[in-house]
This record gives sequence, structure tokens and C-alpha cells, in this order.
Amino acid sequence: MNADDFEPVEVPDDAPELPPWQEWVVPDGHPHRRFAVSRIPEGAPPAVQEGFARRRIQAVTGECPCGARVQWMDDDGDGARGEIRPVFAPHQMTCPAHDDQLIPAIRAFTQTLDGD
Repeated sequence: MNADDFEPVEVPDDAPELPPWQEWVVPDGHPHRRFAVSRIPEGAPPAVQEGFARRRIQAVTGECPCGARVQWMDDDGDGARGEIRPVFAPHQMTCPAHDDQLIPAIRAFTQTLDGD
């Protein structure tokens, strides 16, 4: 899976500053919304790359390759602009982007970086 087609986007000057491992993307069909997504770490193993790529794809397209869809809050009106609101972005249990798959893969990867 490749997420290279999804380039970082411009955000207003008053947008919250993200840590260096995250960037903003615009979900398809929602030009006034932004998602903060994790960058795929350089040198990460395939399981970590795939998990982050799927999360990014889901954030942009609204659906993960596993079939799970982003669940938006109902309010998409102008009153919601500028607010940070949670969304629910589930994944199938066996999906590389599911927490049960991705967190252990990230943990193993970071341990190799730390020399543990």
C-alpha cells in the first residue's frame, strides 16, 4: 500500500502546531476539515509502514482498505469550523492499522532504535 499520493496540505496560521512526526491532511469531500496523521517513520519495518499508510488512507479517503470507515460527528456546519473534534476511525481486528496490530509493531521497532 502506498500513501505517497497524499501530500501535506496548507492549514490556517492559527492551526495547532503538530509534533514533527505528524502532518495535516484534508479528507476527500470535506475541504474545511483536517486530520492530523502520523508520518511513516523512515526505516520502519513493513508492518509499521503498512499500519500508518492505512491510517493515512482512511483519513483522506474515509475508508481503510480493511473496509472500516471513518465515523464523523453529525455537525459539519460553519459553526464547527476551527474547532478540534474527535472522530472514530475503527479498523478490523486483523488490519495492520488496528491498535492491536500496530502498537506492538511500533513498540518492537522503537526498541530496535533504542538498542533494547
